[in-house]
Amino acid sequence: MMMQGHGFESALDRIRQRFVATLPAQRAALAGPLSARGAALAQARQEAIEAAHRISGTAETLGFADLGDAARSCELTLCETPPGAKKARPAEIDALRNVIVSADIVLHDFG
Repeated sequence: MMMQGHGFESALDRIRQRFVATLPAQRAALAGPLSARGAALAQARQEAIEAAHRISGTAETLGFADLGDAARSCELTLCETPPGAKKARPAEIDALRNVIVSADIVLHDFG
């Protein structure tokens, strides 16, 4: 019986490591709206929404609750932005930075 539990933990650790390996690319997508302006902002915002969505569900499932919470909050904040905004709003900037910092913490601790 002990081997089965060990096998499960080993598998979970591998899944966590694969998730953590995706974080640099997700982090880059989240950083996009911080520097994008004008027409490029809409595309960068959409990519950030998708990255935040991917992170939020997976992070919480794998035990990275703070990262999951930050990503969910970021996703909701980005979705509230009116179409045609020419630059990131302060609330968006804060939400993006929060999830980026949370991702950095996970990368530091598990990467």
